[in-house]
Amino acid sequence: MQYLTFAPEPFQSQGRMLTENVFKQIQTAIFLGQIPAGSKISEPELARIYGISRGPLREA
Repeated sequence: MQYLTFAPEPFQSQGRMLTENVFKQIQTAIFLGQIPAGSKISEPELARIYGISRGPLREA
């Protein structure tokens, strides 16, 4: 498994804004190559990196 090398700020918001913000952060990380295209990503690792639970991460 490849470890991700970026460190976004943890999110403090709740609900829909949280998932939208996480979605945008993940999308940007992919675009910038911080999450390489075609790489396997770990849901628990992304949840830890973004400081959120897995439910909002799945929704994002």
